[in-house]
Amino acid sequence: MLRIVDMEAVGGAASPEDAISFVAELINRLDPVRDSYESDVYALLRVGACIWAMGKRQA
Repeated sequence: MLRIVDMEAVGGAASPEDAISFVAELINRLDPVRDSYESDVYALLRVGACIWAMGKRQA
């Protein structure tokens, strides 16, 4: 968590559009045969939805 805060503080945050692309890329890399696949996808979709909502507020 501290690294996230530090990255934002030095201007290293991705744009919402790039962040959504990163989340989509992570979902594509997941292995669908793993037991945690569904919960991992769900968690990443929630992160993506948060990013999307924050991006809409900034626009």
